[in-house]
Amino acid sequence: MHLRRVHFFFGIMVLHVHLCSEFGLSSAFSGGSFLERNDSPSFSDLLSSPESYASALNMTINEVVETKRIHKDASDQLFRKLKFSNLPGKTKHIMQCKHRYRHGHHPFVCDQCWSYAPVCICDRMLPKHSLPNNLELVLWLHHGEWGLTSNTGCILAQTLTPCTMLMKGLPHHDGEMEALLNDTDVLSVVLWPSNSGTRDFAPGTITIDQMKARLAKQGQHQRVVLIALDSTWRNARRMVSRLPESVFRLDLPERVVFPEGCNDVSIISPLRTRGPGVSNRQVCTAEAVVRALVALGLSEKEGERVLNVAEAKVDLIRRYRGKPLR
Repeated sequence: MHLRRVHFFFGIMVLHVHLCSEFGLSSAFSGGSFLERNDSPSFSDLLSSPESYASALNMTINEVVETKRIHKDASDQLFRKLKFSNLPGKTKHIMQCKHRYRHGHHPFVCDQCWSYAPVCICDRMLPKHSLPNNLELVLWLHHGEWGLTSNTGCILAQTLTPCTMLMKGLPHHDGEMEALLNDTDVLSVVLWPSNSGTRDFAPGTITIDQMKARLAKQGQHQRVVLIALDSTWRNARRMVSRLPESVFRLDLPERVVFPEGCNDVSIISPLRTRGPGVSNRQVCTAEAVVRALVALGLSEKEGERVLNVAEAKVDLIRRYRGKPLR
């Protein structure tokens, strides 16, 4: 990565502080107390003054300033290590991953739902829904997605079980993924469209019906794990190319992604910056995964609830950023 781009990237990265335990944010935001008293189409007024912002965070101005200073120090320290050391590229990548895992993107973001703290939606995510028998979900994230407020994959981890989130490049997460892929008692399937344009990934394919048969087979002891990539398309192609050829590919037909009567505009579209000719039919992680799970046996009602939570998060983030509806 070019040094100027690294400088910019880490200049905007911030320390993720566990605010709920350190500053008592759970009492202020858990349960939606702020949202219950503010139905404004935009929350941009929260940023209108230091006093307003500190009040929304249930912090003093000095606490806000100190938290920002801590995150800046952490980012600056990492930047210096990356710029002035002769460490191997892989080592530097691990350092970036560890930094993102520990500090996130923003100092005032919930570490569970990855929403800005004043619009935390954790109180809306429970109880968790169980996946169909023998099925597990693994979300494999690029480090750039970890802690991102526009991310919807984190909603899956908080509303479905069993579900695990792993960051590619984080050593202990890589170890878990490697153990999973090498387990002969696990059938690993990656959710990956056949029209993705990649030439680096050519394993066998498996259909929805074949997966359902695996899950329904009496006495089945083999675990079936659905791996969902959470990244930009460019990075996802690189990630999927590193999976062994023993991993099956599950391609969802359009009728599954956009069932009859379903709105064919992605729920993430209000947060996207769209150029000419780019379709809003490109679904987000939560949509693709939920529709695959419903096809595999998750109830329509449970799937709809998960997507409603994701859609609520997107709307709150949009309002917090002051973005108008399009």
